[in-house]
Amino acid sequence: MCSWKMMRRFALAACIFLLSAISVFAQQKKWDGGGGDSLFTTAANWIDDLVPLSSDSILLDNSIISSSYVVQLPAGNTGVGFSHLKVHPGFSTSISFVIPKTNTAIPALNCSGGIVLEEGARLQNSSGAASGNAISITDSLYVFNGASYIHNTDIGHASLITRLAAGFGTENGTVEFNVPGTASYTLSVSNRVYGNLILNATASGGARTYISTGVNPLLIKGNCIINAGATYSLNFSGEFSVQKSLQVNGIFNISTGNNSNSIKVKGDIVDGTITESGTGSPVLVLDGMVSQQLGVKGQISNSITLKTNNLSGILLISPILINHKLEMVAGKISTTDSTLLIISSSGSIVADSTQASVFVNGPLRKQGAVAGSYFLFPVGAGSVQRWLRIQEAVGDYIVSFVRNSANSISSLMDSSLHHVSNLEYWKVQALANQSGKLELSFNDVNSGGVTELSSLRVAQSQGAEWKSAGASAFSGSAGAAGSVLSDTVHFDQTGIYYFSLGSATANQNPLPLRTAILYLEEKYNALYFSWQINPLDDSKNIEIQESVDGILFRTVSMLEKGERIYVIRKPASFGKRYFRLLINWKDGVQSHSAIRIFSLRNEALQLNYLYPVVAHDLLQLSVVANKSQMVEFRVLDLQGNLIHKHLFFIGVGGHKITLPIGYLRAGQYQIFGLSSGLYTKPLRFIKS
Repeated sequence: MCSWKMMRRFALAACIFLLSAISVFAQQKKWDGGGGDSLFTTAANWIDDLVPLSSDSILLDNSIISSSYVVQLPAGNTGVGFSHLKVHPGFSTSISFVIPKTNTAIPALNCSGGIVLEEGARLQNSSGAASGNAISITDSLYVFNGASYIHNTDIGHASLITRLAAGFGTENGTVEFNVPGTASYTLSVSNRVYGNLILNATASGGARTYISTGVNPLLIKGNCIINAGATYSLNFSGEFSVQKSLQVNGIFNISTGNNSNSIKVKGDIVDGTITESGTGSPVLVLDGMVSQQLGVKGQISNSITLKTNNLSGILLISPILINHKLEMVAGKISTTDSTLLIISSSGSIVADSTQASVFVNGPLRKQGAVAGSYFLFPVGAGSVQRWLRIQEAVGDYIVSFVRNSANSISSLMDSSLHHVSNLEYWKVQALANQSGKLELSFNDVNSGGVTELSSLRVAQSQGAEWKSAGASAFSGSAGAAGSVLSDTVHFDQTGIYYFSLGSATANQNPLPLRTAILYLEEKYNALYFSWQINPLDDSKNIEIQESVDGILFRTVSMLEKGERIYVIRKPASFGKRYFRLLINWKDGVQSHSAIRIFSLRNEALQLNYLYPVVAHDLLQLSVVANKSQMVEFRVLDLQGNLIHKHLFFIGVGGHKITLPIGYLRAGQYQIFGLSSGLYTKPLRFIKS
């Protein structure tokens, strides 16, 4: 009897479980499109021929229909409800869920749970309601990479955007505003996080103004794109951060009020028109961790400061005109004759002339120099800044620095000069018949090569012989840094002028006749040394020397003169290392290059190197910390998309950390550490 009761209870429990499973399965609604009209409310479009209930969960995928398709709500005041919606298109297909303009229900879509949009999914809100929120969602809206939400109505969106999830995999999920009508439309950005943010104007006939206000920060993890016809105006005091590119094909008015706000961009800037119309002093900042491109199809107008703060440098891909101020904080700006950096008559450039790595690497043009004023050109080449300043000059000038022997222009000297620099010269072009004085900089004795001021001259050539342009004033001191000012130089608009440091006497200012330049570059876990020795045939061999105090040096390697590069592992301990070349010349003379300094700063966290560079399953990181801390290591692809996170507790000192990477597809990646809001330098590796 007991056995029979137990069997009956078991059978009853099994039936209950089966019914429960059937009920759960029935709640997973799928689309088969059998009704043929794309309407959500047509029962035949659902696999069970029943319209979803408010308690149902919906999965829109390609398991039944293999091609792309659209699901839309009906016209009129008809809303729908469900508990969850997941849109999961198959490979290279798209699935769209549309609230059409003909639907006026509020809410038109009522979701008691969450909505998940995966790659290829599109949720389009074109509601025709006069006011309110067409989409009501209790949980979160996930717009994953490759998916999009399109706001195509002039009613509100703020309550929906508060539900926008910002987790892993949403960096390239797109929120697009393409709002109809002609009135200004306010975007919710204060204390918001978007993936890609796109502003369009096609729904309004080709012209639409979007505005934003607020005091809390905005983070755009992907690209910010302002398309043609769209104007985006900010009266915003919070930080506006774009992790990838800023693409302005319309107009971006970054300050309409009294705010001195910052727009920070870590990717490229492709610009139509960026302007401001307020009373503040807004700043557009390029502060990426890898090289950034700047291309200006329109202009950066009015009182906007362009700030460059990128140790990896900025590359101009089109000419750019600075009407207000360029502030160079870190890194160089690379230009060419066709991608010229131009400072207008009202513009200025701020760069610390003592920072050797902050300069314009290529030609720099100044428009409208005014009599009685001066202008400093922070130009350089390679890794060396050597500025030139014009004084008492008027008109337009183009200046560039060339790291090559001035004798390559001409080896002829008139009677006023004995020799010119074997290391460098400046190229100056005046765009009208004008005159002015030029001040040339020099550095230490092994760079500028200045040993005595009284015989130092500014040398001038137009491609023929070199002649003295005088020396009306000096600054600094021989053997260190300083400058020499020419007498008045007369230009005509037809020629290019060359200027160099010159010497009136044979036994002073070698400038230098024998040169030794040491280059030091940090790559991943190593220090790469290269050098330039002139004349190479006069040298016997060279020595790489190292010091911990910059005073006492020891030789770490002796190399033959034909060798071109030397590599050592990057020091793991904090502090400075000093390096120089010792050149042994054939005539028995010894000379040194300028000292190059490598500094491993006492930062809270340093990611020194990874091993192996080409890895399959495991990746080893070398980490140094000056305090115990939680560190999040982030793996990104080369487009900056976040792929994975690893969380570790790191104690004080050096550590070797092993990360699993077997989950990654084959390709190139980068990794960096994040702790207390501070980033380490990113390192690259290859997953085989």
